[in-house]
Amino acid sequence: MWPKNKKDVIDKRIFLLPTDTVYGLHARALCKSDVERLRLLKKRDKNKPFIVLLKDVNELEKFGVNLNKRLENFLNKIWPGPYSVLLPVSDEFNYIGAKGKIAFRVPSRPELLDFLAFVGPLVSSSANISGEPTLQSVSEAKRVFGKQVDLYIDEGELNTEPSVLLDILRF
Repeated sequence: MWPKNKKDVIDKRIFLLPTDTVYGLHARALCKSDVERLRLLKKRDKNKPFIVLLKDVNELEKFGVNLNKRLENFLNKIWPGPYSVLLPVSDEFNYIGAKGKIAFRVPSRPELLDFLAFVGPLVSSSANISGEPTLQSVSEAKRVFGKQVDLYIDEGELNTEPSVLLDILRF
């Protein structure tokens, strides 16, 4: 069951949530220590970036993304949906592994959008140890991660494809 408000997740840092595509491991994108905790949990190389999930296109300003009208119109046409878009950001977000750019996505799953509305932007990665197959159920994830994940949301088995990455840095 999805939490309904911020007080239900205030002390939680790592989340396993269904996205539009697959189960993902998530942490608050604006909290460097949470992102590092997720990176350690996944055994993920520090140079491999995470995707950031947003509740809407307006949250891009939290990352210093400057949208021209053409880009904003394009993003509003493809979001919400399974498209992650690579955009330039300030170097202060290099802890996400971005080196001046981050892939952002606004998911279309209503429950996830509601969740993002009260926890804020989340870094997102497939639910697995880096290099291993993506886990397709919460029971598989619990066997691998156990109590290292603070919140599990179970919506049955998911076995769809990951999001599509669009590199539009020259837009």
